[in-house]
Amino acid sequence: MSGLHLPAAEAGPATAVDPSVVTAITQFLGHEARLLDEGRLEDWVGLLSPNICYEVPIRQAGKHGSTDEFPSGAFRVRDNLSMILKRIERTGTGHGWAEDPPSRTIRNVGSICVEATDSPHNYRVHSTSLIYRERAIDEAWDLIPVRRYDIIGATDGKWILEHRRIILAQRILRTPNLGIFI
Repeated sequence: MSGLHLPAAEAGPATAVDPSVVTAITQFLGHEARLLDEGRLEDWVGLLSPNICYEVPIRQAGKHGSTDEFPSGAFRVRDNLSMILKRIERTGTGHGWAEDPPSRTIRNVGSICVEATDSPHNYRVHSTSLIYRERAIDEAWDLIPVRRYDIIGATDGKWILEHRRIILAQRILRTPNLGIFI
């Protein structure tokens, strides 16, 4: 998933994937959402590949049909595992003000489509997520709609997130900070 070009809509259906794999990946995504909603970030990290790339490109307004909606190299977030671990460590220091007090979230993951890749152990997974977020000190709450493009792989009988590209539906982010993992 190099570059920022989003996968084009395919003319036909994706290559068939064994229904048990689709079920397992759907369960994986549900489990991941629960861990994040419950603030179990250390457990969530256990679902990530050591080579994870977790990115949220910046979106800009473009004319219908233009290909410049996502400027090359422009990200709100582009983390590897080390950076993710540092973000989690920071939440416990009292200096992670974006998440002090922590956000309360509810994630609804849906529109899951699982596609085979060239690797027999990796799958391309498209999904959407609608995240309700509020903090005890804020009067307002946020709805953050996103589309996610993941690579999820099976390693030693365990599912892991290899890569996640998160496309925010909003060009201008209405939430006061993006301190949560999406």
